[in-house]
Amino acid sequence: MDWMLFVTETLKFSLPATILAVTVIYIIRSFMTRDQQLRLIESKVHLSKDTMIIRLQAYERMALLLERMHPSSLINRLLESGMTTRDLQFAMVTSIHTEVEHNFAQQIYISADAWNLIVSSKKELIKMVTMMAGTIDAQAPAQQLANMILMGIEQVEEPLPSQVALDFLKAEAKNIL
Repeated sequence: MDWMLFVTETLKFSLPATILAVTVIYIIRSFMTRDQQLRLIESKVHLSKDTMIIRLQAYERMALLLERMHPSSLINRLLESGMTTRDLQFAMVTSIHTEVEHNFAQQIYISADAWNLIVSSKKELIKMVTMMAGTIDAQAPAQQLANMILMGIEQVEEPLPSQVALDFLKAEAKNIL
């Protein structure tokens, strides 16, 4: 009977202690899991904010690129007295290539469609400048090419590819916000 008494007395103390220990372990685990989930959510929110800022900056840079590639902007920036048509054509094409190359890494942060529109805009602009320059004597004053380009873009009823790309960028940037 001593043995039965010993088992009964041991169970009186160990069973409640075991139940208490299991309950404490369960509560601590639940708390730690919840805390870990909250930290994960906080880090995702923080990362999301950082990513959004970086993406918006990329859209800003691409908008600036398109503005700098606009024919009137290029002409205002590049046209110098004494330049020939060939000089202006070369300066415009070089500037367009340089601007796009300088912003090449930004394609990571914008959509593929937006990047494709920017590249298409670049190609179309170079094609337009080259085509118009081809109709004028290479040694003619650059002002003739500048006037032809400026009149040409005024007469076109459709928006320039750079404007289409810019409008697309603005719409995408609004979606990010």
